[in-house]
Amino acid sequence: MRAKFVDVNGIETRVLIAGQGPPVVLLHGVGMSGDCFHRNIAALAADFQVIAPDLLGHGFTGYKGFDGLPPPLAMARHVAGLLDLLDVRECCVVGSSLGGLVAALTYFERPDAVRKLVLAASSSCFNTPEQQQSTLKASSANALTAMRDPTLDGLRTRLRNIVFDDTGVSEELLLVQLTSYASPERARAYVDTIGQTIDTIFDPAGQVSHRLDRIGIPVLMVAGRDDIRTPVDRQIAGVARFPRARLEIYERCGHFPFLEHPRKFHDDLTGFLNGQGTTRTREMDVTAISKEEIRLPELSEPLSHYTDAVKFGNLLLVSGVAPLDGAGNLVGKDDPVAQTECVLGNMKKVLDRAGADFADVLKVTVFLTDISHRTIINPVRQKYFGKARPASTLIEVSALAVPGMMVEIEAIVGLKG
Repeated sequence: MRAKFVDVNGIETRVLIAGQGPPVVLLHGVGMSGDCFHRNIAALAADFQVIAPDLLGHGFTGYKGFDGLPPPLAMARHVAGLLDLLDVRECCVVGSSLGGLVAALTYFERPDAVRKLVLAASSSCFNTPEQQQSTLKASSANALTAMRDPTLDGLRTRLRNIVFDDTGVSEELLLVQLTSYASPERARAYVDTIGQTIDTIFDPAGQVSHRLDRIGIPVLMVAGRDDIRTPVDRQIAGVARFPRARLEIYERCGHFPFLEHPRKFHDDLTGFLNGQGTTRTREMDVTAISKEEIRLPELSEPLSHYTDAVKFGNLLLVSGVAPLDGAGNLVGKDDPVAQTECVLGNMKKVLDRAGADFADVLKVTVFLTDISHRTIINPVRQKYFGKARPASTLIEVSALAVPGMMVEIEAIVGLKG
């Protein structure tokens, strides 16, 4: 193995390179560096070319900001630039934690080059924005103290907090981090990475949860049963959203399966790279159906004890949508057409968040205070649903929750995967 510093679009970038053969690119998570794969590189290099860069602002790679982009997207474009520089025509990309999202975004940047994808303890590809915010804040709370005043004991405590037991604590990695974190720029870059990822959490360009069905390459997911950062039930639900994916769950394992169980990870990864099981889709026996509440801050506050929608397995149950703006004001007073336009516009935001669209809607229930309005709101329904024709129930009611409301629509949606 050798370390190289190369110029990637004006950024001095450190990359670890070892072996010869089909390229495998290893992407670390936030606050880490390519060194976190040190227990895997030598064995993997026996049959593959291993490329483990330090992402933007991490490890020993330079940092000049993210140019207004969501940080994961800026990192993915940096990785894509590295692939171009190294003349990598085809590769498998492995991403750990937030590096999984960077890996998936790299696929969208270079779809012809990325032929397989591995997500190691990473739910960043299918977290809701709220879940992603919570995960990032927890990661920041664990890391910032260690980064701002790095000591070997502090770094050891940080790592120990997110692995299952002491076998996952690598003293070799801690020494590298101690050196890297000694640079004041690292803490600033880390704060920017977390803060700007949260600030741009609703920018679809920096997310892939709404386009997982477009990742048609084979995907291997590896999860730790005891991971506090990436709950295993979230990954069980997530695997079904990829067209061609399988999930391996490691017992007695936290957030770094490749560090905590390097031999098993090597066997699973090389088997995947060599084609074992790559044609099987959703082969995991899912024994639990995941339930997930969805709340959109851009919509008005719920009027009672409920949320905007609930995912249950591959179903999305959308609460009755009201013609209200984000501040809770009625839109289209005495105008059922304008109210219907607002209702379906709000519903579209819920569907977008779940990675669905109106063609995925299985059934709607429409509540009208005057059933004669059915004919005048139908053109609005046709505008949003297009050629799709969901099952539908129409109910006339004497009143709705907000004075002046004339229409409310709820929906049942079938999610892809």
